[in-house]
Amino acid sequence: MKLLLKGLCPNCRGDITDGRLSRGTLCSRCLRRPITDPEKIRLELEEKGLLEEYGLILNLNRGLKEISELFKKAVGSRPSSIQEVWIRRALLGESFSIIAPTGIGKTLTGLMLSIYFSMKGKRCYLIFPTALLVQQVKARAEELMEKLEVKIPLAYYH
Repeated sequence: MKLLLKGLCPNCRGDITDGRLSRGTLCSRCLRRPITDPEKIRLELEEKGLLEEYGLILNLNRGLKEISELFKKAVGSRPSSIQEVWIRRALLGESFSIIAPTGIGKTLTGLMLSIYFSMKGKRCYLIFPTALLVQQVKARAEELMEKLEVKIPLAYYH
């Protein structure tokens, strides 16, 4: 017997069966036949004029992938799971504060997000509590941009 899950279609927030959801497709209202390729799903939904939440999910995943590639190129590894949570929240445009112990990657995540958003034409402001930290972060930003082979003008005050 199939389970009908209320309000869990990733696109329309309608009802979806457990089988469709576990295969990574959408409800029967959004797609008559199950499709699992994300880009084919997007095209099908756009043709029908039914693209809703699924577009946001794809854009979020694309942004996370792009930032992960920047991390890999700049620091040699992908972001940690907690850094991915912060990245997702930033990509969704949420306003939030990061409270975590020293060494978890708060500053690096902020720098990488700033570089990413700056590459997309947005302005970013980072505020630090001491002049020494401003100088250290500026140097780190320049190092990361050099590894990424990007030039973003920096303005800083201490």
